[in-house]
Amino acid sequence: MATSAGPDISLDGLVFGYDNGYPASDNTQALRFNNGEPTTNLVTNPDFSTGDLTGWSSTSTSNSQVDITEVSIENGYYYFHKKCTSTGAGSHDRLYQSSTYTLDTSLKTTITIDIWINPSNAYTLSFYGLGSTADDTTYNEKPLSSNSSDVTTIDLGGGWTRYIYTLQTAWYTGSGTSFRVAVYPGWSGTGLLEYKVKSLQVEQKGHATPFVNGTRSSTQSLIDLKETTDIDVDDASFDSNAQMTFDGTDDVISTSHYSGRNPSNSPFSIEAIVKSTTTSGNHMWLDVNGNGSNQRFYCAHASDGSSTPMGIQNSGWSHSIPQDTNYHHYVITMDGSTATLYNNGTSHSSKSYTSYTLPNNIQAGGRSGYRWLGHIPIFKIYEKVLTTDEIALNYNAYKNRFGI
Repeated sequence: MATSAGPDISLDGLVFGYDNGYPASDNTQALRFNNGEPTTNLVTNPDFSTGDLTGWSSTSTSNSQVDITEVSIENGYYYFHKKCTSTGAGSHDRLYQSSTYTLDTSLKTTITIDIWINPSNAYTLSFYGLGSTADDTTYNEKPLSSNSSDVTTIDLGGGWTRYIYTLQTAWYTGSGTSFRVAVYPGWSGTGLLEYKVKSLQVEQKGHATPFVNGTRSSTQSLIDLKETTDIDVDDASFDSNAQMTFDGTDDVISTSHYSGRNPSNSPFSIEAIVKSTTTSGNHMWLDVNGNGSNQRFYCAHASDGSSTPMGIQNSGWSHSIPQDTNYHHYVITMDGSTATLYNNGTSHSSKSYTSYTLPNNIQAGGRSGYRWLGHIPIFKIYEKVLTTDEIALNYNAYKNRFGI
């Protein structure tokens, strides 16, 4: 059953779910549900989507014959295009931000630039940062690659390259807080100069995140597979690849389901892909929000097959220490008076319980004191008991992607 949540995934009875599209795969349906880590792009008109140079300036000198200075659009993307023939030395045809912004110099800053450079250029192109001095009116300029900046380049195809610069704290020499970025062609020489800039992002993070014009909030990052509710990732962490993680301390994704639900007469199922980054300490990937000492409903991660990594109604639990650091596909079905755990498509263990209602809503990431340390890239809640065929269908859809 192909669905909007991805290839061959059962959606029958799905009430909540996310898929952060990671690890990278050809699962484009899943990727469209993950906009990326929350961030703010400080640049005015960073993708030229106004159709003009709002927030930017382009300079030229008398020593150049300008053929093209314009904002164009291709395949739905705006870009700035400059082409000229230079006849003498000078500060040839720079592109720089005319709008400045304030940086917190105690934080790292990451700058991402997508650029196409004509391979026949007679000039090199460099990227500069201009940091203000104490009066915030004059600027010191410096190549973005200065002062131990981390530099990454990515081939985007079609001659386009993405340059990523992570600047250290208090990067520029000035003592002010205003900042802007510029593209500088080489100073001397004659001949062809041509380049295109598609987008630019400046964010106060130690790594790059997907492009956004403005701010991507904590409720705009991860999209519910049902597209009916906002998922708030404010209590989750993100790694150096801008991928969502759980830090084992206070990270959690809360849902609006199923406080007050009695699985004895209202069955449900929970599905997840989980991966621990540790094999020590007590960690749970699933719990009910605010469960506290009641221990009504929770699940840890014991893949050795010798234990039941679930707790129902004050029942004790064992082997909550993760047994490996591999990806696992888990499904828990709450049916009548039995909870059954499936590990990688196969029934792993079960637990009996008497009639009760969940005290609060379900959440990914465990409960306080037992938070998950690792990844939960997929998490779903179904308002029914998944059949063994549906569990096998979902497992087979994920196993190659996660190397299970």
